[in-house]
Amino acid sequence: MEVSLEGPFSIHELKLENEHETVKNQLLLQFSSTNDFGSKVLKESTETSLAKIMNEKSGVFKELNAEKTLKKRVTRTVKHLGDNETYRDIWTNPKKQKIIASSAITIIIVKTYLGL
Repeated sequence: MEVSLEGPFSIHELKLENEHETVKNQLLLQFSSTNDFGSKVLKESTETSLAKIMNEKSGVFKELNAEKTLKKRVTRTVKHLGDNETYRDIWTNPKKQKIIASSAITIIIVKTYLGL
């Protein structure tokens, strides 16, 4: 259920983590093979700093990615619609709720029957 709620604009957390580790390792390998700073200590401290910066940027991207999940987008939309007077009126009136529910059920039955 959680996977289906991720939506088309977000990336699965495991895939995101794996891609980050792959790119991070490739960049650190390329950095260590191409740059020579003359001192092993300086090179190691620079690699450590580079890895730290990449992890920080990855954390920011993970937060942005988490905001794109369908579940959070629907929650924000419902919260936003909760301020709308018409929306509140529909969901607080039992008669209107029954009309909406019966309409939705009718649409589902018709689509199922017609095979759409």
